[in-house]
Amino acid sequence: MENIKLIIYGVGIIVLALLIFGIFKKNALRTDPKLATRRMKKNEGSFFKLLFFPEIEIGSRISNLNKQLNKQAEDNNKLLQELVKLQKENLELRKREENRKEIEKRKQGYKKSSNV
Repeated sequence: MENIKLIIYGVGIIVLALLIFGIFKKNALRTDPKLATRRMKKNEGSFFKLLFFPEIEIGSRISNLNKQLNKQAEDNNKLLQELVKLQKENLELRKREENRKEIEKRKQGYKKSSNV
């Protein structure tokens, strides 16, 4: 009976220590931006949150992934707009070059006909 009590107390102390460590770790992440960004990049969650509140933790992870995807989509849209703009400029330059070459050909044709 005594051994069971000691085991229960030991497990209780370990769980309490883990919870306290989790709280300190959470507070450290709030104050240290390097740790916070590292955790956000890894998309890690708390083991206890995942164990006891899986819907909330999974929802949080999904939300973070959605934010990342939305940011990437915005970046892609900006790049596509820039690409379209550059393609339009390229098309205009090609047209100008073709017009310039056509004008040069006409000038050479006039020079040949006037020389004859």
